[in-house]
Amino acid sequence: MPTSCQMQRVIRPGPLLAGDSDEERQIWRDQVLSTGVGDFRSFGDVLERVKEAGYVVVLGSPRQSQRPNAERGKWLDVKKVM
Repeated sequence: MPTSCQMQRVIRPGPLLAGDSDEERQIWRDQVLSTGVGDFRSFGDVLERVKEAGYVVVLGSPRQSQRPNAERGKWLDVKKVM
């Protein structure tokens, strides 16, 4: 009889396919759970700098990529990459 951890891997094999170890996932979980208000404020500062001088890249289907431009004018510079 498989353990509950083994059953989760059968049902949701994503982490195994991605090559993440149990230790790496636990580190990520600990970091997420320890996130505080200061972290969100720091991230807000980063977003502000990106807004002023950065580029944002979005990958998506051609149809969905055109949608923001239809709603907001020429808001995105859409480029076909594949």
